[in-house]
Amino acid sequence: MRDGVACGDLNPVLYVAHARKGTLAMFGAKPASEFAFEIERCAANQDAAGAGVRWGLLEIEIGRLISVIPPDGPD
Repeated sequence: MRDGVACGDLNPVLYVAHARKGTLAMFGAKPASEFAFEIERCAANQDAAGAGVRWGLLEIEIGRLISVIPPDGPD
């Protein structure tokens, strides 16, 4: 997604964001899932700037998620 957003090639971003949205929602990561949805929406509207802003927010949120996942996986 990062490369697609950076170069403005939003068609693949649309599909990857859609998949990430579902996966993140399945794990209960609501804020991250919402950012993925917003990226999906921006990609559908060919809004590279909006997708870029939201990509940055999604990266921050994923960093937060990684920090709370136990290194050996869930119990």
